[in-house]
Amino acid sequence: MNFTFLIGNGFDLNLRLKTDYQSFLHFYLAEGHDGSLTEEIKKDFDKWSDLEKQLGIYAGSVVDEDEQQFLEEKEEMDASLVRYLTKENSCELIIGEDGAQEFKNKVVGFYQYLSNSEKAHYNSCVSKINEAINYCFISFNYTDILDRIVSEARKIKVFSTHSGGGTNRQDYINIPVHIHGTLNSEMILGINDSSQIINNNKMNSGIVDYLVKPQVNNALGNQRNEQVKSIIDGSRYICVFGMSLGITDKIWWEYISEWLRKSTDNRLILFMYDSSGQTPIGSRSARMQDQYRRKYLDISGKKNNDALKSQIIVLFGMPLFAFDIIRIVNK
Repeated sequence: MNFTFLIGNGFDLNLRLKTDYQSFLHFYLAEGHDGSLTEEIKKDFDKWSDLEKQLGIYAGSVVDEDEQQFLEEKEEMDASLVRYLTKENSCELIIGEDGAQEFKNKVVGFYQYLSNSEKAHYNSCVSKINEAINYCFISFNYTDILDRIVSEARKIKVFSTHSGGGTNRQDYINIPVHIHGTLNSEMILGINDSSQIINNNKMNSGIVDYLVKPQVNNALGNQRNEQVKSIIDGSRYICVFGMSLGITDKIWWEYISEWLRKSTDNRLILFMYDSSGQTPIGSRSARMQDQYRRKYLDISGKKNNDALKSQIIVLFGMPLFAFDIIRIVNK
């Protein structure tokens, strides 16, 4: 049985790494690239902070005769992104035994942020699990910050245990799977599907083949899509941290919504960033939670499926992966 964490850029940002697309684009422009793509970014810099979505929109304006130029400029951008993130990733990360324990406590204790009724549901589910729990990570980041922390946590002699069916069972932590590659292996920057290339005319398949992330994974034969689907299929809880509910990863929101439908015991927990600074009034919290549930169901193609709402838990501003011991130095 898997308890799975989908990890986005918010994880690295929590550790003070400037891995957001807006910071990268400043670096990209400073490198002095030429071409139509660069000029488009300069025209309206702010809207390109959602880089992948904007690439799809811009790709829709590319005529057939400019397809090769677009792909070459896009590959220049990919290479620039690798250079930028490699610089950010080269930081010294302090973990140690105490940091590994801190991470373990946060991973195993994710349920502590749940409501009392959902804690009861969690305890009931765990008591019925007559096998090891595998704590799995699906990373949407290209950096190896999470990997380094998990590597230290895996050194803990017994990562965790639980009592299932009256028997004490040992649990494990798994190496992260990078669905879109890493800085050293097949990094993929792009969109979810061809519908995100905004164009009323027929789109040249060449751009689709190299811009749609799931298609690139399939073309590379790395079986990442299949590996991630297998992890999700074997999960009871899925926690999303440091990610927005963006359309460029829609395939996974759709797949998780189908996973929710398979069992009423399955739970999706959305740890959402809250920058409002407003007082946590009960009615406002309930309303905001419902807004995010509706947003998730809408983007996952289950807009009118109210039955799934009770299986989607939305938590705002919870310090799941805010660390005291683990830290970045030389930044």
